[in-house]
Amino acid sequence: MNIQYFAELYSEFLHGEHLAKVLDESHALIMVLNSDRRLVYCTREVLELARAATVEELWGKRPGDFMHCINACQSGCGFGPTCCDCGAHLGIQSGLNGLSGETECALTTHANDRFEARDFKVRAIPLSLDGRTFVALSFHDCSHEKRCRALEQVFLHDILNTVGAVKGILHFLRTDLSGDNRELLDTILPYFDLCVDEIAAQQKLLAAENNDLSLSLERFSLGQLMQGLANIHAQHALGSGKDILVDVDASDELISDRTIVHRICMNLLKNALEATPIGGTVRLHGRMENGLCHIEVHNPGAMPEEVQQRLFRRSFSTKGPGRGLGVYSVHLLCTNYLHGKVWFETGEAGTVFHVRIPQGQGLQQD
Repeated sequence: MNIQYFAELYSEFLHGEHLAKVLDESHALIMVLNSDRRLVYCTREVLELARAATVEELWGKRPGDFMHCINACQSGCGFGPTCCDCGAHLGIQSGLNGLSGETECALTTHANDRFEARDFKVRAIPLSLDGRTFVALSFHDCSHEKRCRALEQVFLHDILNTVGAVKGILHFLRTDLSGDNRELLDTILPYFDLCVDEIAAQQKLLAAENNDLSLSLERFSLGQLMQGLANIHAQHALGSGKDILVDVDASDELISDRTIVHRICMNLLKNALEATPIGGTVRLHGRMENGLCHIEVHNPGAMPEEVQQRLFRRSFSTKGPGRGLGVYSVHLLCTNYLHGKVWFETGEAGTVFHVRIPQGQGLQQD
């Protein structure tokens, strides 16, 4: 390999116009500021954000001024009463002091009689040219991600409160009922319990994906949890014509986040039922041993090689688009938050998913 050849090409791209063209065509929001926080270079995407035709229009201006920040409109970028809390301003100062870093910036703009709120992740990189100090800033627009996350959390919080309220009323009514009415209500109540657990588990999965999850530790019966799931899914369409056998010592208790353990067991049970033909049997086994909780979920089907290799990937599913969070979420929640381990074995005797979870005294709580 001719290293000199690549070194010369690298120098040409670095000092020629090619690199600037690549940055422009990549739709990257990148700008370079001098020590007075005034712009000397930017990509085409920044021009569009600033509603400018050429970079010459922005030369010598500060970011908040040409990005139409409402705070800069009053006092100038960096001089308003709230600028000291601005993530972009803090990143710029850090970069000018020779420190790389990443911050978040909530930007509200006012241009053409329209207000608009944007959220950016800002990366600041210190630069030096002929002894002069500069800072390069890259902006990643995360407005959509933040908005979706907020809407998801608000929706889940509100629906959980609503379903929980209905569940509470039904439990209250049960004390005044008897006979067939009470029996019917006893059939319905476990589904409300499952619904509440499902919503709470979805909240935790979203928090886990955003690295915002804290655990809620409690002591609970592993046998009751697994038997309850088996009873519910035996009446579910997935369990129709199939047997679910539970083998757990009724005295075994686990200290962990019950919602997460519930989600792990339920997802593995659903996957096992989906892989089991009519007349087949799914087996749930659980035990406590040496401070560890061991869970095994067995189904009679063998897993194809191509499925095995992609099983724990996010959004991978053999059941079509819009699926694929089941086993992925089991792996994410168990490994990252319960400090456990998930693995599987598959062959002619069927497929067994193994989950090993330590007792939770040492896990971080809310």
